[in-house]
Amino acid sequence: MHRRAVLAGGITALAGCQTLSRRTDSTPARSEVEWRQIGRDETHRSVAPDGVIPEGISRHGAVELSGTRHSSPVGDSDRVVACDERGLAVYPLDEAVPSSHVDLPGTVPRCPTIDDDRVVTTRYVTDTDTAVVVSVADRTVEWTRQLPGRVVLAPAVADGTVYTGTDESYVALDASTGAIRWQTDDGISPSRWDRIATANLAPAVTDDTVVVSRGRGVVSVDRSTGARNWEYDGGRVFSAPAINERTVYVPEKTGLTALTVETGDRQWRLEADGTWPTPAVGDDHVVTGATGRLVTVDRETGARVDTLSEPFSSVFPSGIGLVGGEVLTGSQNHGAFLVGVDNGAFNPDTARRFGAQSYYTPAFVAGRVAFVHYGQQSELVILSAD
Repeated sequence: MHRRAVLAGGITALAGCQTLSRRTDSTPARSEVEWRQIGRDETHRSVAPDGVIPEGISRHGAVELSGTRHSSPVGDSDRVVACDERGLAVYPLDEAVPSSHVDLPGTVPRCPTIDDDRVVTTRYVTDTDTAVVVSVADRTVEWTRQLPGRVVLAPAVADGTVYTGTDESYVALDASTGAIRWQTDDGISPSRWDRIATANLAPAVTDDTVVVSRGRGVVSVDRSTGARNWEYDGGRVFSAPAINERTVYVPEKTGLTALTVETGDRQWRLEADGTWPTPAVGDDHVVTGATGRLVTVDRETGARVDTLSEPFSSVFPSGIGLVGGEVLTGSQNHGAFLVGVDNGAFNPDTARRFGAQSYYTPAFVAGRVAFVHYGQQSELVILSAD
């Protein structure tokens, strides 16, 4: 399989508008644009796809997941994958190929990413406090790499390099071999509770920098060497930062902060409780999740534009995705969810719900909606047009 324009995903997503869904990334336009992991491409640069989620969709298929801890799904035009406590669940979009499960080391999953023919993910072995990076190609383990420290971050991949980190070090590895290209002498410093909450926390990568959580706030390092560029000493960061053009959007527990990529200078800050989901960035507005609600803010000023609190009554522990006129998200009490947005204003009449328990980020993959249904028997669920 060759690299294709990728998928659209979001940790907690609703349906948005054409204004928000137009492509806003600074890279050249492609004929088909989708999002890989956590509502972004594999480097977490915000890209708005042109795909449209069908009005009539129903259950297409599912793969059972092992254990009680899982990752959000990611995919490409051939497959959808998600991690669980046992390893990697693979759902082929070509029905001639059966679904499968690849056993991996480690018990605590992190959100994977797809890089050409391989799936890269990180795992945490709780009984030995071991962080592991794993590459899977052709449904077999290609290589593994043990890292120093604990609390391994989900990976980001750019131009043949895997970026991740632990509580001891941020690390760059060769995507083909797992060889370490550079590592820093410090890393993320989360609390014990954060080690479970940060399953979708990953670096964001530009052409020359890597921006990653340091527990509180974020740090920017040189993509080639790992040398420190700047630090932002903010609040708790539980999800991947989003980078759109030359702005870094940092989702914190107590607010959403916009920083300049080159310098780390603060452009604006939205004060709100529980804004840790990775946001989605459109032409004029940013959509973020907060405790029990969704919020749109003006992209230039950070001023609040609109709030949607019904029918949500629980926190939004997953990210936001914009898909061709809709916002796709998820909530523990209300499942994978869509809602319309027009010029920053939500339209609750367009809301659609796809699952009962899904606080993992849903994804839009090759015209299908994928999400993790969390329950007594958890599943990776695929929806398609009726």
